[in-house]
Amino acid sequence: MKLLELIRRESAVSIIKLSLMAVLAGLTQALVLASINAAATAAAGGGDHRGALLLFAIALIAHILSQKYIMQTSTDLVEGVLYNIRLRVADKIRLSELQAFERIGRSRIYSNVTKETITISQAAPGIVIACQSALMVLFALVYLAWLSKAVFLITVILAVVGVAIHLERAKERRGDMQKGLERENEFFDLLTHLLDGFKDVKMSTTRSADLADHLQRVSAALKELKIRYGHQFATHFIFSQTAFYVLIAVIVFILPQMAEESREVVIESSAAILFIVGPMSNFIGSIPAFANANVAAENITDLEEELDQGIEGLRAGRDIAVRAPLLPSPWLWSPHLNSINEIEFERVRFHYFDKSGIPTFSLGPLDLTIRAGETIFIVGGNGSGKSTFLKLLTSLYFPMGGSIKVDGVDLRDRHLAEYRDLFAVIFADYHLFERLYGVRDVDDRRVQELLKELELDSKTEWRDDRFTNFDLSTGQRKRLALLMSFLEDKPIYVFDEWAADQDPGFRRYFYEVLLSDLKKRGKTIIAATHDDRYFSVADRVLKMEYGNFVDLKAVDEGV
Repeated sequence: MKLLELIRRESAVSIIKLSLMAVLAGLTQALVLASINAAATAAAGGGDHRGALLLFAIALIAHILSQKYIMQTSTDLVEGVLYNIRLRVADKIRLSELQAFERIGRSRIYSNVTKETITISQAAPGIVIACQSALMVLFALVYLAWLSKAVFLITVILAVVGVAIHLERAKERRGDMQKGLERENEFFDLLTHLLDGFKDVKMSTTRSADLADHLQRVSAALKELKIRYGHQFATHFIFSQTAFYVLIAVIVFILPQMAEESREVVIESSAAILFIVGPMSNFIGSIPAFANANVAAENITDLEEELDQGIEGLRAGRDIAVRAPLLPSPWLWSPHLNSINEIEFERVRFHYFDKSGIPTFSLGPLDLTIRAGETIFIVGGNGSGKSTFLKLLTSLYFPMGGSIKVDGVDLRDRHLAEYRDLFAVIFADYHLFERLYGVRDVDDRRVQELLKELELDSKTEWRDDRFTNFDLSTGQRKRLALLMSFLEDKPIYVFDEWAADQDPGFRRYFYEVLLSDLKKRGKTIIAATHDDRYFSVADRVLKMEYGNFVDLKAVDEGV
């Protein structure tokens, strides 16, 4: 069971101590039953029942204390485990590579970190109560064996038959449960599309209708799976409850005809079985929650394994489908990088694959040398490979052939984190953080100067180490991203169609003033752009078509 393995592996709480307390809680609950039966028998015969009363009081107090310990400790245990998982998964996401992240998918990662951990958290109290109830039932069976071997055998036979039926039906329910989780993830994906593409949905009635239809079909499939699972559980639960009443009927109506059992044994056995109906119902009722939590634990474990494989495997240029254990890479021990003089692409190749492993787009082989202080423009149509090239340059993607050398040393023999720290990057799908993460000792005066220079001082303010307003136009948001990159003050600046959403005046200011200023300060600039009127700003203009640089000499000469 993945859930139990996860808890055992992650928990700092003594499982042995918790288990012993659970045994004590179950035993004391059974003693409460025994003392009540003993007192009832003594009262019926006119005897002294003070001893039974004392046993009842001791057992009840011990049960309350052990129960309280179990509930509080198990809560601490489970929430401690989930705390560790959330932080560890977030850290693995942070350390993972872009290709692994893209392969796994945002919706699955989000689901595992949020929904699955919530499932385990909500199921934990019920599972703890169910485990204690199971122990109580076990001790109650021992008590039944002491009262009457015949009653004990009948009870065990019916219990074995019931468990066998449950295990058989559980296989069917497990399949439905896994399908339900897949449908939930699919629905979340569609909801994400609706939220991220809200403007596009509003601009097309047919697109809106098609998306709504898809949402309806996925939601309907999810509903049917949930209903079927609920109906199966209801049937199983009613069957279990009925089994208890049949058991009592057998003891009351049939057993006295088949064996010479005393009236007291029949009464006490019936009372014992009625007493365990509640705990047994708790146990049965917890089965769906436990199954859901177990599937959640499996999903979390699988996600962590995939993230582990993606952290190092892709850096070595391995195929994205690799699942084998991966060894640490040598760049973890390479010298510190402060600056570089040259980045060289030698026959670099990269491929995108579809789900069946067939290449859908190929980049390269690329041969290119970038020297410190250069301003290079990358031009080409949409889909020509510009953004992929920039991801290879910044080591977000890794070559599947050829090599990238940094000052003559293969990138795989460099410390990638330090290499990436050389770049200030604004991709087309950039993300704005509301705080200046990574920028230490922020100069408030410099921030105010940049806000004014980028014409943002009337749109947002820098206050309490954060920007006050992000409700900006696309062009203004890009300017804010540019401001953040200026504060980072990196040696290499990479821009992916940065000026595309700027008005003509600020677009000219970007090329003629801001880029010129970066170049004067010795910065290396690589920019993907369509703005041919500003090609003169660049030292070189490289054109991409179908994943390759074409006719470089002609472009450089302006032919």
